[in-house]
Amino acid sequence: NNASASNHWENDLGTVDKVIYGNPNSATEIVLIAGIHPREPLSIKPELKAAEEFAKTHDVKFTTYYVNVTKDPDIYQASRDNGESLVHDYIVPDINNTQAKAVIISHSHIEGYGEGFYLATPAMDDPSVHIAEKIANESSFKYFPTNKSKPLEATSAKLVSKPIADAGYPTFVYEIPENITEQDSTDKAVELFELMYNIVKK
Repeated sequence: NNASASNHWENDLGTVDKVIYGNPNSATEIVLIAGIHPREPLSIKPELKAAEEFAKTHDVKFTTYYVNVTKDPDIYQASRDNGESLVHDYIVPDINNTQAKAVIISHSHIEGYGEGFYLATPAMDDPSVHIAEKIANESSFKYFPTNKSKPLEATSAKLVSKPIADAGYPTFVYEIPENITEQDSTDKAVELFELMYNIVKK
């Protein structure tokens, strides 16, 4: 496989594994964070697989972070809090060591919540908004801007996506529906990575 130097962190909430796929010296680095909410499995392993597949055919440094919540993974609120805490403690500081051109945070939602496959930009920073608008214009992915006049309600936005975007990295929450197959999830993620790569590549 084409994976290179990785990193591993753990505490009593769970583990984080960082694996880099593709060309570690590529000028175009994309980051995927999967597993922040452990009860959303379609957005986790199938998307990590998509990153690995995409990196085989592109000149990209694809940095993946796999969050595995081991404490209360089946309890809705606790599992979300624990995943967000792991990302905040280990991934947010580590991303500052990357040259990421885009950071994608994977989620899934039950049918009826949200609209299919979409991107959100919680920080509403210009670079993220510009990329998300382009992708929405060029594809079937939808884009939902965040209402800046409302306080950020989602804790994951406060703890995770906003600090990453504030550090200067275009940051996207990527949402998929849960009435699809694992292969659908992988295929759509590859499609998204392709669109994003073509916009940000150096």
